[in-house]
Amino acid sequence: MNFKKFLAFLTVYAVVIISVPFIFNNAWLKDFPQMKTYEGELKFSGERAYEDVKYIGINFPQREVGSENAESSANWVFHEFEQLGLETYKENFACRSIDKLIKAAIGETTNEGLGFDSISMDGLFSQVEGINVIGVSKGKSDQTIIIGAHRDTLGTLEGAQDNASGTASMLELARVLTNEEHYYTYMFISFDGEEIGLKGSEAFARKNSLKKVKLALILDCVGYKDADTVGLYQFASAKGASPLWTTVLANNIITNNGRKTYYIDNEGGFGGNGIGIFPSLMSKMVSLKVSGDVNTDSGPFVDRNIPAVGFIAANSERKVDPEEVYHTPEDTISKVSKETLDFIGKISEQYIKSIELNDFPLELASSTYLVKENKYIGVWSIIIFSVLVLLAVIMLWLISCTEVFIKRDIFLNYVKKELPWIISILVLSLFCGLVWQLLRFDFASDFNLALMLLLWLGVSFLGLVTIITVRTIMIRDKRDNYHEITRYQRILLNSLYFLVFILTTLFYNVFVAIILVGTSILVMGRVGYKNVASRVVWGFVLFVWFVFQTVSLFICIAPYLLDFLQIKASVLLILYSLLVNFTFVYVLSAPFMPKKE
Repeated sequence: MNFKKFLAFLTVYAVVIISVPFIFNNAWLKDFPQMKTYEGELKFSGERAYEDVKYIGINFPQREVGSENAESSANWVFHEFEQLGLETYKENFACRSIDKLIKAAIGETTNEGLGFDSISMDGLFSQVEGINVIGVSKGKSDQTIIIGAHRDTLGTLEGAQDNASGTASMLELARVLTNEEHYYTYMFISFDGEEIGLKGSEAFARKNSLKKVKLALILDCVGYKDADTVGLYQFASAKGASPLWTTVLANNIITNNGRKTYYIDNEGGFGGNGIGIFPSLMSKMVSLKVSGDVNTDSGPFVDRNIPAVGFIAANSERKVDPEEVYHTPEDTISKVSKETLDFIGKISEQYIKSIELNDFPLELASSTYLVKENKYIGVWSIIIFSVLVLLAVIMLWLISCTEVFIKRDIFLNYVKKELPWIISILVLSLFCGLVWQLLRFDFASDFNLALMLLLWLGVSFLGLVTIITVRTIMIRDKRDNYHEITRYQRILLNSLYFLVFILTTLFYNVFVAIILVGTSILVMGRVGYKNVASRVVWGFVLFVWFVFQTVSLFICIAPYLLDFLQIKASVLLILYSLLVNFTFVYVLSAPFMPKKE
């Protein structure tokens, strides 16, 4: 690499690195604006809600999706909706339950256990039918506010806090909100299957048009007796985000009631996988955009950028943790209080009634933002950074590939000669990413997952080794063309990295692209082949890079683990496979330098 090119690379790197602490800086944080809030009488009764929690616990304990009590509790909610005069109906949905894994986790496995030969889709997952119960109260507008709570429990637990409290609070809100004229249409939904991966809310979101949904308010674990405030579930994920106004309005109402806002994840829901090399705000943004998820029924709405907020009973000083109760045998009526149900119910009622009082400016309607406590960084900082990174990637590609423009015909001729290897790598990468999609089909329900995993790893590894070996043999006698081949190999690799970065940005976002493709662009496009020593060094770099890429893949794919058959999970595998396969082939099968005379 000549000095001018090195200086150009260094300049691009420096601009991006310097921009990070400048753009993601506390100085740019803005205070939440004050929004209009409803100040009239609030009629929610914590006492009535508490009686419903007791009734559910006594009559419908152990409401595991697909169970008899799950159906009985659905029929009871249906009856309650009808009694309130709501347009009431059910939506049944089929889903895979991870009940066998759950029972193993809580010590309720059968005597036969999960043997090696039972590790199949049917062996690990049961096909069950869930029931969403829906009650609608028409308003003056057909724009709809959804008030939802999941009804099911984990395994055989009583589930008073999680989530008889939410179900009872939703029913009480249905009583008080539909007892008078209202502008928005209210849709009350008792979701099923939340405990096995938000199956009920996901089924609803997939089946129904969400264009007219003004808000989805989810109540989950809202009765804990030692709570002193309302906690907010995550309002953004790797897949989408609720508009900023949903969090701002919740924060306004909670603080106006003299309570401290509590985020279920520290500092605005972004405390997940911090990527330590970045400043804290940047780290939170990367964590959110790369691996963030929402662990309540607001998730499927958030993922689709639909306004949604989830409430949970919380302790602002973290002296007690309500999360220590749910999913344990201690989740009984003794952990639920009328007082907690009452103040969270009234805040929920006030939140819903405040929506029609507000017009939401463009910035508050944005789904691109970062929250820290009671402040936020708006869309422009994130857009500026994204554009800067994309420009930097384009500049790196142009610097690396200037010869493409000077010797275009020679490079295109080289690419034509490489087509057999390019096509082979592409086919192998598509196999690596798409083979798991077979499990979507009924004929694959008995496939042994362990054998499929071995097949996947075996074909991926042996296919790569075969391509490297054959290509090495084919070009080993081309020492005289060493300089031309290695030069165009680098150009080909850099062009691939550039293309994958752009595709990842378009399909996901620039932060996923940074994590998945960043090191490839910065490091692997600079491979040196001159002598044995340089090859040994680059061999070690290749190994470290492969480990890093694999860890990066798992970080990026984390939001899809509960539904690993999603096409976005397969696309991530394809992109990862393209990076790994192309890099290994074109680093390991390069020709040696000509022998000195």
